[in-house]
Amino acid sequence: MKRTLLAAKSITYSDPASGGASGIHFAKVLDRLGIADEMKSRTVFPKSGFPGQLVATGEAEIGVGTLQGLIAIPGIDVVGPLPVISRTRWSSWRPSWQTQARPRQESRSSISCAEQRRPL
Repeated sequence: MKRTLLAAKSITYSDPASGGASGIHFAKVLDRLGIADEMKSRTVFPKSGFPGQLVATGEAEIGVGTLQGLIAIPGIDVVGPLPVISRTRWSSWRPSWQTQARPRQESRSSISCAEQRRPL
């Protein structure tokens, strides 16, 4: 997951300053991975709506949000749960990318590892 995020040109998730649980949580995940500072310049927060909308329009390469917030957005693929490090006791977060985009092999491998619950 760390390699995939670092390889992304842009990511999006809910702005933690807005108080949304998914954004607050994912900011902590970036911090735990030790890449929070490095990802700041590549992070685009949605001004309104869901992170998946920025993925659908091509404004962000990877979006992270709740399943409910992603599945309703046409033009993106929800690619699976994030690895265990990113989960809480109550919920899990899902990455997404544009339907027309061709994800790098590393992205697919990262997601595959997460789905199989094995380490990257």
